[in-house]
Amino acid sequence: VLVLVALVGFVGYRWATTAKIYPPTDIQGHTEAYPPQRILTTPMPLDIHKHILEHSQDSGRPGVIINYNCTDFECAPDTIERLEAIARAYGFVYLAPFPGMDAKITVTRLGRQIVLDSVDEARIREFIERG
Repeated sequence: VLVLVALVGFVGYRWATTAKIYPPTDIQGHTEAYPPQRILTTPMPLDIHKHILEHSQDSGRPGVIINYNCTDFECAPDTIERLEAIARAYGFVYLAPFPGMDAKITVTRLGRQIVLDSVDEARIREFIERG
């Protein structure tokens, strides 16, 4: 029994220390609030992030959030500018940094997410437009 407890504890520890950190894809614990704008230069609070996934402010349709982490990853000089252009093309897409996540770029909608190492405009737009 002692060996089993030790094994379960070790597996739990390994899982906890290797779990990846990504933006949430659910709306549990959301708040009925919106960020001050769609293009943010500071991280979006998670409860607001979750609300955007439920519905965006202008269109009422579920929102999409592009997050980037150029704090922990080296991003190309035009990464943020290119992501801003994509977000501006859609009235329901938001952009915000997400320092500490285990990806350079994520694109999230309710229940789904893609993880990218660079700006893949075609793949991002396809994900956004799939609805």
